[in-house]
Amino acid sequence: MKTSQLPAFYKNPLQKRQEILLENSTLDKNDIETISNTKNKTEIFDKMIENMIGIFPIPLGIATNFIVNKKEYIIPMATEESSVIAAVSFAAKLARNSGGFFVTSTGIDVVIGQIQAIEMKISAEEAKKNVDSYQEKLCLMINTKFPKMYERNGGAKYMTSRILTISDDFQKSQTRKEMLIIYFMIDVKDAMGANIVNSMMEFIAPTIETLVQGNVLLKIISNLPIHRTFTAKAVWTKQVLQESSKNKYSGDEIAQRIIQAWQFAENDPFRAATHLKGMMNGIDSVCIATGNDFRSIESAIHSFRKYSLEIPRFSGLEQMILDDILFTDLQKQEILNSRTNTLTKYYQNNNGDLVGELFVPLSIGVVGGATKVNPVAQTCLKLLDCKNSQELASVFAAVGLAQNFAALRALVTEGIQKGHMKLHASNLAIMAGAQNNQEIEQVTQLLYQKNPSEISLSTATLILNQIRESFEK
Repeated sequence: MKTSQLPAFYKNPLQKRQEILLENSTLDKNDIETISNTKNKTEIFDKMIENMIGIFPIPLGIATNFIVNKKEYIIPMATEESSVIAAVSFAAKLARNSGGFFVTSTGIDVVIGQIQAIEMKISAEEAKKNVDSYQEKLCLMINTKFPKMYERNGGAKYMTSRILTISDDFQKSQTRKEMLIIYFMIDVKDAMGANIVNSMMEFIAPTIETLVQGNVLLKIISNLPIHRTFTAKAVWTKQVLQESSKNKYSGDEIAQRIIQAWQFAENDPFRAATHLKGMMNGIDSVCIATGNDFRSIESAIHSFRKYSLEIPRFSGLEQMILDDILFTDLQKQEILNSRTNTLTKYYQNNNGDLVGELFVPLSIGVVGGATKVNPVAQTCLKLLDCKNSQELASVFAAVGLAQNFAALRALVTEGIQKGHMKLHASNLAIMAGAQNNQEIEQVTQLLYQKNPSEISLSTATLILNQIRESFEK
């Protein structure tokens, strides 16, 4: 890739934007045709879901200006929400002066498969002892049954278990039940891992039932991938912060405002929800574009936030992390100390520049699932040119931090509506019935000049009718 800097890219018509993308990426004309035309893909999509009746398009755009770990990226984003791509591209532009985004990870592609053992005829302690003593044999059985993953240095790495004691509060009973939860750590390499891990758990379940002398109820992947965590970091200098406000605020003032806005989110659950939503605007958009499971990512990130906050509350979890043979001591402490409401952190360094950090779990795949079935997702992966799932997840994390910063910067300076309302006006112009680029642009411009309280579908319709009447005269 030549560069991810594409000045005034948005000002060009669609066809010209596609030409610029061809000149600055690894895509070819066939790829452009793939992302432009979905009419001939109905047969492919019909095989992906049940009862298909059509295709629901989502606009596909690109985020520009990104440098992640010293590599340039043009990042595909699928979203219907106005301002998201413009905001994240602007945040990346401001971070370029400091080298862009730097992302580190555990370097582990491990996800957890869980088995729930119940109704045991022996004590939970004895059942746990039996299962734990078979740890190596159970992993060997899985790897023998699923050799391809094992041959790539993946597969079942180790197993652990813990006893859950449950009281039936709903029945207001004093009876306490015990169940044994078995955790298999599975290295899924460059896959998201759901299908293979679920198959592994179903395969090994009968053996577990024999060992615990009971029944297995659930046997399924966990969508909380604590082993696949990523830390994104970026620096926005005081100078670029000041210039971004057109010198209305000093860089130091903007930095302190952003920190105070972050502190608000850290200490207020209602603000924390919106703070996280801004971050997910970015992550989800790249997730959808690349054919990954955005529901899995959403559940992982929100569960990780709760999990990290409440580790002391759940019996045995802290010890599980401390005993985990896949983590380094530093990684163990990072997880145990990651108790934050927002999974982010903002502070000023010794130079007074703003530092932003993001710490999230990301189970991303570049092989299998929709990433290989959906031709548009394949094209988006080609555009990103990521060599493995670790690299792709690093891009996700960088986009999440950029989007979060962009929202905070806008909120503490000009407000988010200034940029959003022009795109909203354009959407209203289309909804009002504007038929071509000229009509859409005219209605958008006239509508945007109105007082914010007047920017509505009825006003857009009135403006469109006036334009058409003047044209007929």
